[in-house]
Amino acid sequence: MEAYGTGLQKIMNAYKMNENKPIFKCTNNAFKIVLPNINAEFNTMEQNNNKKDESQNEKKVLVFIKQKGWITRCDVEELLGISPSSALRFIKNMVERGILIKLGKGKDVKYILKH
Repeated sequence: MEAYGTGLQKIMNAYKMNENKPIFKCTNNAFKIVLPNINAEFNTMEQNNNKKDESQNEKKVLVFIKQKGWITRCDVEELLGISPSSALRFIKNMVERGILIKLGKGKDVKYILKH
């Protein structure tokens, strides 16, 4: 039993400074411990930072297109310092949201602003 007590103490210590505490539920043949996500606030902050980064990257792409008239996947890779697949996902997202229009096929694909 001592091992269980030590484990329980570690759990309770982890939540000592958190306002959300573990919930213990017992039935005749089982028990359940619900542990609140103590990283939830951190995850939310991280998501907000990612959105800010994405917004800043989008602005960089839009400025580039306004200067040059169009952009390619390779341009996005260099401009944002990301991989080819990430650049493609980024552009695809902007196309799906109606910000960019895809022109051409294959190696000749360029993206312009939707007017």
